[in-house]
Amino acid sequence: DCPSFQDLTTQLYILISWPAQISLAFYMLYDTLGIAFVAGIFVLLLLIPTNAKISTLVKRAQAKQISLKD
Repeated sequence: DCPSFQDLTTQLYILISWPAQISLAFYMLYDTLGIAFVAGIFVLLLLIPTNAKISTLVKRAQAKQISLKD
């Protein structure tokens, strides 16, 4: 159980600290890039569902290819 507890404490630290890290990174990007930062974040958010869709299509194509090889 000790390794489980050690893993929990590590994961808990990450869970608690990530909002501060993301906020600090966004602030630093905004401070450096100005309003262009907003456009960059918009593009990143737009690409997340696009990447998910492409990954799904690739997974289906690979499954079909494997079934044809058998």
